[in-house]
Amino acid sequence: MSMNNLCGKILKLAVVVSLIGTVSGAISAQTTPPAKPSHPAPWPATPRPVWPGVPAPPDGVTTERALTVDPNMNLTLCVVEGRVTVNGWGRPELRVLVREGSPFVFKVKEKGKGDQPVWVTLVGTSSAGVGKAFPGCVTGEAVEVDLPTGATLDLRGQETRTTVDTVKKATIKNVGGNISVRNVSDGITASTYEGDITVEESKGSMQLDTTSGNIIAFSVGPSEIGDTFRVKTNSGVVSLQRLEHRQVEVGSISGAVYYSGPIQPAGAYSFGTNNGTVRLFLPNNTNCMINATYGGSFASELPFKRGTEDVRSGPVRSVNGTLGSGGDALVRLTNNSGGISIRKLP
Repeated sequence: MSMNNLCGKILKLAVVVSLIGTVSGAISAQTTPPAKPSHPAPWPATPRPVWPGVPAPPDGVTTERALTVDPNMNLTLCVVEGRVTVNGWGRPELRVLVREGSPFVFKVKEKGKGDQPVWVTLVGTSSAGVGKAFPGCVTGEAVEVDLPTGATLDLRGQETRTTVDTVKKATIKNVGGNISVRNVSDGITASTYEGDITVEESKGSMQLDTTSGNIIAFSVGPSEIGDTFRVKTNSGVVSLQRLEHRQVEVGSISGAVYYSGPIQPAGAYSFGTNNGTVRLFLPNNTNCMINATYGGSFASELPFKRGTEDVRSGPVRSVNGTLGSGGDALVRLTNNSGGISIRKLP
C-alpha cells in the first residue's frame, strides 16, 4: 500500500470517530432527564374576591346542625362567599350544612305556639374568612339549607351563587353573583350588583333589581289582588314570559326589554329602556290602550288604531292608540333612543 493511500484512510477514520463522538454526546444530552428543582413551583391558587379586613377562610371545617322549628318559621342569615342552596321540605325542621368554611350556631330570636322557634338567625362563630366587616356572617365552599316549605327566607350575601326552591317568601340581596328562584308562593325581593336573576313558577309581589346583569322571569303571577311586579336593571336584558300580574313596571337603562304573553284586563303595564329595543309578543285578541314614546321607530303587527300622534321635529316622538277594542288595560312603552315593536304571539 502506498504512503498516500495509508494517510487517506487514517484521515477518514479520524473523521468518523469524531462524528460518532459528537452524535453520542447529542443523544446523551437529549435522553438524560433534567435535574428536578429542589423546590418545585406550586399550582397557582384559584383567585377569590378580596374583601377589606377579611382574612382567608379556614380549611377543612364542615359544620352541620339541625333544629325542630315551627312550619311557618323565618330564617335570617348572611353569607360572605360561597354557593348557597336553599330547599323547602315537608318537615318542621331546619337543617344547615356549611362545607369547608365557618362554624356556626342557631340563635332563636322568637318562639311561637308549642314553644317552637318561629324566628331563627344563623350566626357564624369564627371571624376567619369573615372579618370585622361582616360580623356574624359565614363563608364556605357551599352553604346548604333545608327548611319547611312554609318558611320565609331573608338572605344577605356578598359574593354568592344562590338558588332558592319551594319556600313561602324570599328576600335575597347580593353584592355579586347570580340568583335563581323558583316555586315561591308569596313574594320575592331579589337584588344583585353584578349577576343575573331568574324567577320561575312563583307567586306574589316581586321586586327584581340588578345593576349589571340580565333578568328572566316566566310563569309568575300574584298571590293576592294588587300584587305588583317590578323589574329594574342598569345594564342587561329583561326577558319576561307569561306574567299574570296586572301591575307591571319594567325598566332598563341600557338593554333590551322583551315581553311575551297576554295583557290582563284592567292591567297597568310599563316597559321602558333608554338605549335598546322594546319588543312585545301579544296574542291576536289583545285589547288595550297603547301610549308609546320612542326615539327610533314604532311598528305593530297587530291591528293598531292610531289616536293622537306627536310628529313635531325632534329625536323623540309619541303616539297613542288602541289594539283590538281598546278596553281598560293601559300599556306604556318608552324607548328614548331606539325602536318599539309589537308582534303577534306565535
